Amino acid sequence: MPGPTYNVSMKEIAKEAGVSVSAVSLALRNSPKVSEKRRLEIERIAEHMGYVKDGRISELMEHMRSKRSNRQMSKLAVIIPDLERRNLKKYQRFEKLVSGIEGQCLASGYGTDYFYLKDMQVSPKRLKSILVSRGIRVVILLPYLNGVGTIDLDLNGLCASSSGYSIIDPNVNRACPNYLQMMDELLEQALALGYRRIGFIMAYKSGGTGHKLFASSYLYYSSQLSENKRIPILARRDISEPN
Repeated sequence: MPGPTYNVSMKEIAKEAGVSVSAVSLALRNSPKVSEKRRLEIERIAEHMGYVKDGRISELMEHMRSKRSNRQMSKLAVIIPDLERRNLKKYQRFEKLVSGIEGQCLASGYGTDYFYLKDMQVSPKRLKSILVSRGIRVVILLPYLNGVGTIDLDLNGLCASSSGYSIIDPNVNRACPNYLQMMDELLEQALALGYRRIGFIMAYKSGGTGHKLFASSYLYYSSQLSENKRIPILARRDISEPN
């Protein structure tokens, strides 16, 4: 069965009924400012003409008509998969991400709700129901602290994005650093400063796209050296802690 169409406007109904557009709007909202007789007549004409209310427009107009002091700011959800709220300040990169997201949202007229999954310990179904009940339609997925991972969340009806390559499922829009260029420039700068024995220590878990791009640039640089001058990539687990 085809969905409803919105081909009939209030202006057309007003013309047919011989009233103003505002009178039609009030009547279709059951406003006491319009007499019952006039309201029923306008409703009859609207139904006869095939008028269908657009729920989204109605919701927006209701929001606009409310007093400014009573309006609730629309919010975006920021989902943090493997970090507890109390530990946020320990990770400067994530603290800056959260601060940046909040600043951009406020500048655009949106608030933010933060969901620390390690603290919440809720099922994916429960998380989705919380988002829906709060009227949240936009979700920002923060990356994992180390390596890659997934987030089990039904994104149907939601607009989702992420930072970096860490979230491999679901596949969402993402804003990513250019890791390859970053390593290229680091190597160029080190060589310009006179360093000739340049090593690469991978400080987080392997397997992620960022790790592969960093490693690709470094291995290409190493391939230009004679074999006896090449330094293998060291993983953090291969580094002994000082006594």
